[in-house]
Amino acid sequence: SLNSNRNAAGLYLEGLSGGATVQYNGIYLRIPGSQDPLTTYGLYAKSSSKLVIDHNRISNPGITSDGNFHNAYLTATSNTSFTYNDVHSDGEGMTTATLLTLDSASTGVQVKNNIFSSNIDVTGASSSATISVSADSQAGFVADYNNYFSSHGANTAVWGAQAYSLLSGWQSASGQDANSIS
Repeated sequence: SLNSNRNAAGLYLEGLSGGATVQYNGIYLRIPGSQDPLTTYGLYAKSSSKLVIDHNRISNPGITSDGNFHNAYLTATSNTSFTYNDVHSDGEGMTTATLLTLDSASTGVQVKNNIFSSNIDVTGASSSATISVSADSQAGFVADYNNYFSSHGANTAVWGAQAYSLLSGWQSASGQDANSIS
């Protein structure tokens, strides 16, 4: 549960250097009311490698508001496969929200055959992105055959520190998702 001193994650993975498989799960994060100033995560993987995250439903069905939300967040996680997942979020007044974030040298990550859908409303000068890949996570990054949808007009993707419109701006900047749709 959330309190004023803790962030929360539906599934938390850390230090799995030999790999692990997260498959055929429903990860539903239902937290009522405001979570400000906290951050919540559907799936959080840290300092791990050789993860297989496959055929999961990672969802925030619109219960949260305020604060920060990330459906799937990989930090310092390498050589990971993120495939055939259904990633969905719905929320209002979020400070920052992403469906998939790769940061802190999360290199060698493959993102293929996923469905990313959102209806996220972000307030203020903060960001909302369907997918965000930091500059130090771009090495070995491969994305293709994904379906990106947002009912909100700001359906963006972040490559390095720059936000791009989905899908054409993202494809041009990243060189990825040639066979994906939006």
